[in-house]
Amino acid sequence: MAEPILLELPPRNIRGELIDRLERAPIEHAEALLESYELLQSLHDAGVLNLLRGMLDSGNQVLEDVVEAANKPGSLRALRNVVILAKLAESLDPEVLNKLAASLPKVADAIYNAHQAKPPTLWQSLKIAGGENVRRGLAAINAALGAVRESVAETKVPQATNGED
Repeated sequence: MAEPILLELPPRNIRGELIDRLERAPIEHAEALLESYELLQSLHDAGVLNLLRGMLDSGNQVLEDVVEAANKPGSLRALRNVVILAKLAESLDPEVLNKLAASLPKVADAIYNAHQAKPPTLWQSLKIAGGENVRRGLAAINAALGAVRESVAETKVPQATNGED
């Protein structure tokens, strides 16, 4: 009859294996370690680590403050408004927005200069009102108001009450 082969394995030295892996890690992961140190330094320079340490030290107080702020009546509306503004920003052409932003200093100067100058006469005002730029502006305002009117007409707006029931 066959005799069973006894197999005795030496006990695993888990601590020794971990020490061995730890000794090899700086060589195997040198690039990742260097990038980690750079990231850690950047977080330190920006003050993020101090902020995180402060949040951890304060315990549940930060969480309680966030929950309290979220439970206020206007918080949900504010969050919805932020989402709507993000969608609006997504739909804008960056070139058009860039041109608009570049023109704002000129607009501010024109407004300031118009305020400082002598007001135009009635005849000069009528000539300005008949100019191409004014007519284009009025057309743009009219188109914008028409779009707003159509949008509001599609939306049911709750009626305001005067306190009379």
